[in-house]
Amino acid sequence: MKNIHAVMARCDVFALTSIYEGFANVLVEAMACGLPVISTDCPSGPAELLEGGTHGFLVPVGDAAALADAVHALSEDPAVYADYQRRALARAERFDVSIAGQHYLTVLTGHA
Repeated sequence: MKNIHAVMARCDVFALTSIYEGFANVLVEAMACGLPVISTDCPSGPAELLEGGTHGFLVPVGDAAALADAVHALSEDPAVYADYQRRALARAERFDVSIAGQHYLTVLTGHA
């Protein structure tokens, strides 16, 4: 797909239902598009990226009811939706190329 952001712009929520993930770039992309996110709490990346659920919903792997509850929470309460949208955008900023690039430079050169 050439422009995933055009597709995400038409969405209200992003759900990642992986059994296993590393660093889930797609979660950052969705959050940068202003989408509240829901992810399975699979081994590795999502819990760290969402800081234990601070910036998006984490649900147990394979728990369709918990996933449905998270979708329901976002769709039924505009205040909850707006809060998670704000959290997503704030977290995505952490991975902006200028910020991430500075972190790489710090690690590689030993200087801030």
